[in-house]
Amino acid sequence: MPLADAQWARIEPLLPDRTPKRGGRWRDHRVVIDAVAYKFQTGTQWVHVPDKYGNWRGVYNRLRMWAVDGTWERVFTALVAQADADEVTLGGGFVGVRTVCWLGVLWFN
Repeated sequence: MPLADAQWARIEPLLPDRTPKRGGRWRDHRVVIDAVAYKFQTGTQWVHVPDKYGNWRGVYNRLRMWAVDGTWERVFTALVAQADADEVTLGGGFVGVRTVCWLGVLWFN
């Protein structure tokens, strides 16, 4: 399930600049997060992530890079803090994002 606009508005400011240190611009972060969420929600193998999300290697590499540089931990921490401050229960689409953040932090740190 793709991120809703309200969900994206909370996550976007927490992500790195889209201009990497080398090469051209990265694929849109929102598409990559949707791809990662799709992969973990469906349990599919990386090679079976639909082409609409771009090359699976690029998605996997960004997931891994963000785990190593602390991006997933930063997103997860901010979402939990926002939910606590708003007294909102994380549910629906946020469960997918929370799960992805949690998996990224645990699997790659």
